[in-house]
Amino acid sequence: MYEKFLDHPSKRNSSSCTKLLIVGLIASQEGYHACHNQWQMEKSAAYFNLTDKYYIFIRDLKKYNSINSFEVATQKCQEMNGTLVSIHSKEENEFVKNLVKSTREHLAFIGMYRRGSNFSWTDGSKADYSNWNENEPNNDQGIENCGEITSRHVFYGIDEGKWNDVPCDKLDVAVCQIECKMWK
Repeated sequence: MYEKFLDHPSKRNSSSCTKLLIVGLIASQEGYHACHNQWQMEKSAAYFNLTDKYYIFIRDLKKYNSINSFEVATQKCQEMNGTLVSIHSKEENEFVKNLVKSTREHLAFIGMYRRGSNFSWTDGSKADYSNWNENEPNNDQGIENCGEITSRHVFYGIDEGKWNDVPCDKLDVAVCQIECKMWK
C-alpha cells in the first residue's frame, strides 16, 4: 500500500496527508501535556523554565550490585525516558547544584564521561559549557572517567558547584533530565 503511494507521486492524496499531519500534531500535543502533568506531580522532579526540562535526583545506585554505578544511573534515567543531566549554562549549573544541595548530598553524577582524552555528554549534546574545578579533570590514577557536580565545598578541595572527574563506581547518586518534547 505505502509503496504505491511513494512510487506514484501523481496518486498522492494531499487531503490524506493533511489529516495525518493534524492527527499527528494532536497526538504529539497530548503526549507533551501528559509528560508535563506526570512530572509536575512527581515530588522528586524540579522544573527549570530556562531549559524546559525536569530534573530528577536518583539515589541508591549501588544497591544494584553493579561494578559501574554511572552505568546504572544512565539506565535508570533511560527508564524514565530521560538521560543523565547535561549542563549548558551557568544558570543551569546553579540550578542542578541547588537541586543536589536540597537533597543534603554533597556530590552527584552528571552525564559527563571521558571519551578518549576528552569529555562528552551522555545525551550526545555539544559540550558548550564547562565548570571544572581548578586542575580538573585530572584522571587521577588513570581511572577517573565520569563526571560529578558538588553542592558544597568538599574536603578534598572541590568548590561548590564545580565539576570533578571520578571513578565510575564512586557515587550512589545522580541527576537525570527529562525533556517533554512536542513534535515540530
